[in-house]
Order: sequence, then C-alpha cells, then structure tokens
Amino acid sequence: MNILQSIIPVIEQAEHVRINQRKLGEFCLRFEGLSTDFKQPFTSIRLNPEDKIQLDFVYNAANFCYWGEPKWTVTYQDKPISGAYGMKAAFNRAFEEGFPLLDPSYLTILSEGDFAHITRGSGQLPLFQERILFLHQLGAILNQKYDGNAMNVVAAGQGNALQLLDLVADNFPCYYDTATYKGKRVLFYKRAQLFVNNTHKTLESQGGLSNTEQLTALADYKVPQLLRNRGILEYSPELAHSIDAYQPIPSGSEEEVEIRAFTLEAVERMIANLRGKFPYLNSIELDKWLYFESKRKAVDERPHHRTLTTAY
Repeated sequence: MNILQSIIPVIEQAEHVRINQRKLGEFCLRFEGLSTDFKQPFTSIRLNPEDKIQLDFVYNAANFCYWGEPKWTVTYQDKPISGAYGMKAAFNRAFEEGFPLLDPSYLTILSEGDFAHITRGSGQLPLFQERILFLHQLGAILNQKYDGNAMNVVAAGQGNALQLLDLVADNFPCYYDTATYKGKRVLFYKRAQLFVNNTHKTLESQGGLSNTEQLTALADYKVPQLLRNRGILEYSPELAHSIDAYQPIPSGSEEEVEIRAFTLEAVERMIANLRGKFPYLNSIELDKWLYFESKRKAVDERPHHRTLTTAY
C-alpha cells in the first residue's frame, strides 16, 4: 500500500474537511511556476555530500512541532530564526561549535544538557524529551544496522526513492508516521519523504534517486493553512472554530488525519490540473513552493491547526 492509496478511505468518508474544486481551479489558473523570492534565512555550512546527508538524517529526526506562545526561536548569524529553519540553524550552530552530531555513538548518549545547549534560544521548544529519545534511537540503529553511516541507508535503497522511503520508515521509529482512520491504516511519512527528497537533491549531480516524482506532498501545519486561506480547503464549523480559537487538535484524531490527508489530495489535484502546462511538475516540489508561499503573511490570515505531535 502506498501513501496515496492509504488516504482514499479518508477522502471518501471525511466529515470535517473538504476541497473546494472551484477555488483549486482558480488557484491553478494563476499559478505561473515554482519561482519564488523566498530565501533561506541563513547561510548553510559547507559539507561534502556524505556528511550533508548524515547531518540531514540527524536533523530531520528532531524536525517537528515548533508552535507555541512565544514561539521557540534561535539566534544564528545574528538573525532570529524559528520553526524548521530554526532547528536546522541550531544544528548548524552546534556543528560549528564542535558537537559531534555526525557521530551516531554520540547521539546514543546525547544528554539533556547538551541538547538544551544545542537548542538554546527564546521561548520553549515543545517535545524536548521526545527529540532526545529519537536521536538516541537514530544513533543506536545507525550503529547496529548501517555501520554508523546514513550513506549505507541510502545505498540500501538502491537508488530508488520509494525503496529508500520504505526502508527509512520501517527501520527508524523516529521516521514512522502513520495513523488509523475508522479502522484503516493511513500513511504520511512526512519527515521520511523530506529526507529522501533532500538526499536526491544532494546527489543530483551524481544522478540522484529514481521515482522522486512519486513522492507526495508533506502533510504539516503550514501548507494546509495556506490552502485554507486560499479557500481550497474548507473545514466544518466546529473544526474551523477550534483552529481559529487556537484549541489543540488531538494527534491521530479524525479531524487531524483529515487535514493531513486532504493536504495531500489537494496537491495531487493541483498536479493533475497543471500537468498540461507544467508536465514535469511533481507533488513534493509543488509542496515546497506552497510552503514558501505560506511564509507570506496576509492581513486576514487564519491560523494553522495546532497538534502536539512528533510527525511534523
């Protein structure tokens, strides 16, 4: 069962979320390609491809759930940075400070004190202990199964993005991202897909990975927020009220699973709509553009849903 097959029961039985096909069509008519003026808020450290993949594998194990009041923010290269880029900046900063983040043996014994220093900033970082646990697990499994090297994980995928995705999700609990909806298993694999796509980009000059066009959108907070603000996703009055009142949506609830599933479905329908004009556009690249678009603040913007989760 693949990801898109797994969301079919959600799309067919949903009670809280729907797609406004007219608004989706209008959005696609205005779409002019993936060009964006969004820029990463810091300069990345220079690493060889193997070390870059190793650090990305470590970083994405802890790359989830940043919302809060006030929002957790780090300072790096004299800039305040929050969210996923804040965590990436924190890992880059720690690497520059000499923390051996590429060494899985260090990850297995990463202390609360070290991780507190690595993630130091303003505001409270949610799910602090869960991130440490995931890094412990990642280091142990890398050592036990892959000689401590994420490139050995990539090699086991035999150059196939989908094979690598399944391997990462099945062998590393920190990357396992599924839900149960009315008795049916639903797959999302948000962070695992992000790692696979990043790996493809890192290795693109060497041929990259095959089947990346079959990766899906990444079901998170920001893309469904954008889709809702553009009128593409519509929520039931009860769900809309909860989100607008900043009430947490429980992880694994029908409402949360529907938001995530319809995010994937909306992007797939966009791809189908745009294929004639942009034949090489794929879901994960469109998702990235939508994520960048979500960074633009609108005056009448409604908030993203809030779910305390290690999935995204």
